Amino acid sequence: MASVLSKSFFIPPPALTESNLPDQSGKVHIVTGGYAGVGLGDGVRDVEAGNLYLAAETARCYGKQGIIIVAWNPGNLRTELQPHCPWYHKAVLWLLFHPAVYGTYTELYARWSPDITQSQNGAYVVL
Repeated sequence: MASVLSKSFFIPPPALTESNLPDQSGKVHIVTGGYAGVGLGDGVRDVEAGNLYLAAETARCYGKQGIIIVAWNPGNLRTELQPHCPWYHKAVLWLLFHPAVYGTYTELYARWSPDITQSQNGAYVVL
């Protein structure tokens, strides 16, 4: 009875688990962009530039060992992270920003795409 109830009330286990993941050995991902608690304005751009430099320099130093480093930016996404913005500010952001699911697409592409190989080491991925 308990197993029937648990299966009907809880979500099923994920189809993608540690046992059936593709080989990710030697891949390093550096996330750029976003505010990430850094603050507003130039600080965000400085952190993003630093992450791009870190990815390129790490790829140069460790790429010969089979390590693939990519930096990726989920982009400007429409979310509810600006709840206190005036309505006209939200309207402009809604026109300029992309749906939040595109941030997920960028991450999935950067992490799992067979297109990201040793020849793209140090690349900056934005979809």
